[in-house]
Amino acid sequence: MSMLSELLKQKRFVLTAEAAPPRGPDFKLFKHEVAHMPVDAVNVVDIPGALLLPSSLGTSIAVKLESKEPIFQLTCRDRNVLSLQADLISAASFGIENVLSLTGDHPAVGDHPFAKPVFEVDSICLLQIVSQLNKGFALNGSKLNTRTKFFAGAGVSPFASPLEPEVFKIKKKMAAGAQFFQTQVVFGAKEIEQIISLYEKKFKEDVASKIIPGVIMIHDRQLLDVLRKLPGFVIPDKIVKRINSTKKPREEAVQIALEIADELKPLEIGGLHLVHCGNVECLKNAVKALRG
Repeated sequence: MSMLSELLKQKRFVLTAEAAPPRGPDFKLFKHEVAHMPVDAVNVVDIPGALLLPSSLGTSIAVKLESKEPIFQLTCRDRNVLSLQADLISAASFGIENVLSLTGDHPAVGDHPFAKPVFEVDSICLLQIVSQLNKGFALNGSKLNTRTKFFAGAGVSPFASPLEPEVFKIKKKMAAGAQFFQTQVVFGAKEIEQIISLYEKKFKEDVASKIIPGVIMIHDRQLLDVLRKLPGFVIPDKIVKRINSTKKPREEAVQIALEIADELKPLEIGGLHLVHCGNVECLKNAVKALRG
């Protein structure tokens, strides 16, 4: 059983962070970064934004070899059901147990817009495939030589409008086998509180302890400018002003993240996903404060 699943089961406040694979086969800096990430599990992205990077499977193995616990992100964009199962079985053979099921961004938005998308199944169907493998069977009903032991997760969009369809989607994902959820970056508790409240009111069951909201650390003004140009990525004006006016952007970035964490903790969430944008020192300082 994965360490992440054990921590969430024990209602321990987990901390995860994201490690972006390098733009090429040289993993030296990547391994150094991962080795110094003081979190419970490391998310390995699967060609985010449809931008070419090493595979999430290969990179998750690299994380595992650094004695860190990976969260293997797997998207439906690039693989049919044969390939999805092959990658999952390969991951299991290396002791990778956390898998985050995602649909994936369309290739048209990335750096290979001419690439043909697959999307044979969506993230809910992928969760069902993971559940089937955990029972020891492939999608076609054939028996595996041993069952997998995946701890399955999925994404949640707290900014969905209207919110009710997203709540029903969470329920479908849980029925398909999702046991934890990670969200997009949030800048306060409002959206997370709304989705938790609506879900628990409608279905009369706990979801808060399974949700791990994303919190970003915008550690310099150049990064701020890049993020503000991303479609749908809205940074509150008060945070923009704080980053632009401070003489110590890294310290301010950590402080903002900690303030957001303080807003979120009373919701009894499962933990936080810290988006450190490549600055491991910011991550270390945030984790030290949160663990303290």
